[in-house]
Amino acid sequence: MIDPGTIALVSSSFLAVKKAISTAKDIEGCYRQISTWMDACYKVEKSHNKEKSRFSNRSVTEEALSTYVAAQNIKKQREELRLWFLSRNPQAWNDFL
Repeated sequence: MIDPGTIALVSSSFLAVKKAISTAKDIEGCYRQISTWMDACYKVEKSHNKEKSRFSNRSVTEEALSTYVAAQNIKKQREELRLWFLSRNPQAWNDFL
């Protein structure tokens, strides 16, 4: 089961990334915020993949749906971050990965 605090951490850390992006002149200035966001994303996605493989009862289905929604939000955030990287440098996202 995923900790609701982790889902909240994804959202709050992405807001911190967006704030850092708006004030930073380069990607290196956002490193700490991006790292925190990525760690939280990893935890949510790991939990989602675990829950996807379980099918036995209603509470498991509800948990899988909850982690699915969180995983979809992460995809949207990742795309927004990717576009920001690309606006700085066409090769930046590939370098980052």
